[in-house]
Amino acid sequence: MITQKSLLVVGVILAILLPLATAQLIFKQDATVDLKVPCSFNGTFCDADTPCEITIYYPNTSLMVDNASLTNTGNGMPNITLPDTSVIGNYQAFATCTQNSVSGESSFEFRITALGDTTELEDIYVYAIGLIFLVALIFGTAFIIRGLPSKDAVDERGAIVQVSMLKHLRNVLWVFIWGISLAIVFIISNIGLMYLPNIMLGKLFFVIYQIMFWMTIVAVPIYFIWIFYKLMKDKELQNMIKRGAQIKGTP
Repeated sequence: MITQKSLLVVGVILAILLPLATAQLIFKQDATVDLKVPCSFNGTFCDADTPCEITIYYPNTSLMVDNASLTNTGNGMPNITLPDTSVIGNYQAFATCTQNSVSGESSFEFRITALGDTTELEDIYVYAIGLIFLVALIFGTAFIIRGLPSKDAVDERGAIVQVSMLKHLRNVLWVFIWGISLAIVFIISNIGLMYLPNIMLGKLFFVIYQIMFWMTIVAVPIYFIWIFYKLMKDKELQNMIKRGAQIKGTP
């Protein structure tokens, strides 16, 4: 059954991933990039002696290049080698070419990403389906946990008549949910760092992932030791009940 919560989760996942499918110029971080600028007048390419200048702004709107001259070989695509490609994000570029006292202006955007590629719509579907599957696992596991006994069976006097070992499975499944949550945060952080124009979201989720990871390293072994201890205690309790002992259960 599809619940409002599950629909909300699906909507959030799609809202994060669908903006990645926009088509634009993509370059790899820290790579040498020759940025080409289309130049034509009245349907013909610019001449080799057509002067062109360009101004480029970093993603934070600070100035990267200020009216720098483009190299023009007459192929209609004057270019400039970017001085810095270390910053991930969307860059704004404004170019001006002048031919026969006529100026032509153009503006465009390009992006620097960690991998230097864009995300196609098919990739978005893969990411979305993967994340939705993991979220569905969480909801499914939570549903199973809800159906498992949380305490031992007792009679009308409150004495334990049967020790339920299945209640320990609840604790194991909670660890399983934690592991899936860790995987979801890791995937979102990597998507944010590799593809989003603003990597702040990716950095935030990666910090959350690191905190969760170290909590897992420390807490999960201790948690499993506690589960094993409780399991051994229940086996002793089970043996005592078989010998006829009357043991008060948890109300």
